[in-house]
Amino acid sequence: MIDLHRTVMAVTLGCSVLAAVLSTSVSAQQSGCTGVNLLDDIKGRDAAAFARIRKAADATKNGRHVLWKIEHDEFPDRAPSYLFGTIHVTDDRVQKFSPALDEALSLTRRIALEVDPGSNDRTEEALAAMQTTALLSNNAQLAEMLDKPAAERASVMLAKSGLPKEWQPRVKPWVAMMLTSTSECERRRLTAGKLPLDAELARQAENRGVGSFGLETTEMQFEALAALPDADQLAMLKASLAAYERIDDQVETLVRLYLTRDLGAIWPLQIELGKTYGVDAKVLEGWYLSVIAERNIRMRDRALMHLSYGGVLIAVGAMHLPGDSGLVELLMDAGYKLTPVE
Repeated sequence: MIDLHRTVMAVTLGCSVLAAVLSTSVSAQQSGCTGVNLLDDIKGRDAAAFARIRKAADATKNGRHVLWKIEHDEFPDRAPSYLFGTIHVTDDRVQKFSPALDEALSLTRRIALEVDPGSNDRTEEALAAMQTTALLSNNAQLAEMLDKPAAERASVMLAKSGLPKEWQPRVKPWVAMMLTSTSECERRRLTAGKLPLDAELARQAENRGVGSFGLETTEMQFEALAALPDADQLAMLKASLAAYERIDDQVETLVRLYLTRDLGAIWPLQIELGKTYGVDAKVLEGWYLSVIAERNIRMRDRALMHLSYGGVLIAVGAMHLPGDSGLVELLMDAGYKLTPVE
């Protein structure tokens, strides 16, 4: 059974809106999966699209750092806190903690994650409790909404998801979108016990005697996806199924952007890829508002009660950090001083 919680985290990072909505490299081979950088592909075949991505990326606020130091003038004697952007994949390249992150961990008394790292059981419980939101009514079938190739692909992938067999044909598009967003390679690594970066961070913190807690419940994450209009859910599911053949390329591209601290390029890339697979920009805007921007406000508000004590490491998906509605800006607006560390 696939770890449903980790699948959700991959979606909410926005690493591939098309997979929730994306020559083999040596580094990818070393990490256990293979893929090419889609930005290189776009640059070679569509210079105008690449220029649009770079222009938007370079204009994105706070898009070049994954680790920020958090301080407040009213609490000068408190240990600093930190904001760290994670990536919800198991790739070996992102598992190496930098000296700066190690130092931040040494000053940390608690870690705030998006949700508790051990919430897989809660994920399945949440889906069970949300049947009216997760399942189509009147015995409608997901396959009826898709063409034959897409329906067959969705059926095969849902069969591997761990979802109860009787539910699989009746899930709403947002559930199918969520459960078909994991590559086969990533699925194998999860099954073998590999941890995504956020979970590995929590594991190492626990070994150091540092506890962790979640800024959201699993239900809150599901509700963000379920809030999308039905037509938007279906459009994004169709695109993700069509783009699935390049999902390893999507993951490789995300990892490259993360390693080069080019977070500002993630969202513009999704917009360009959305065009390729027929997803209207307004659909993507709605996804961003519900799954990123609105959740950022909630996570900020829940983090504030802990930040005043100092010594907290907030570790959330990297896409939650940059931009006008990102956590960096939101925490600054709340009166905190954020200094980029790396």
